[in-house]
Amino acid sequence: MANNDASVLAIPASFALPADCTIRGIAEIVSNCRQILSAGKGLSLDCEAVKAVDLTFVQFVVSAGNSAAARSLPLTFQSVPEPVLAAFARAGVAMPAALTSASSRS
Repeated sequence: MANNDASVLAIPASFALPADCTIRGIAEIVSNCRQILSAGKGLSLDCEAVKAVDLTFVQFVVSAGNSAAARSLPLTFQSVPEPVLAAFARAGVAMPAALTSASSRS
């Protein structure tokens, strides 16, 4: 019998981001994260390996946040490095609260 308890389904699935989070590799990142969210799981993005980030990544994070919120699922971040923070600053986009709190723990 399947467990449909929302609290179990909403436990975020961790996804380790690659070093290159630019337009070159974003399609695969989006595909993987879309599958996780479509399965009804929250998403925890592990940013530890991220070295290169561009505006495409900022757009992805905003979109993933909107998708998660529409499904009442959490979107969290782990180990947010300076390149991610700098990309949001360059784009003039406010960082999601979960991203801001994760950067303070890094």
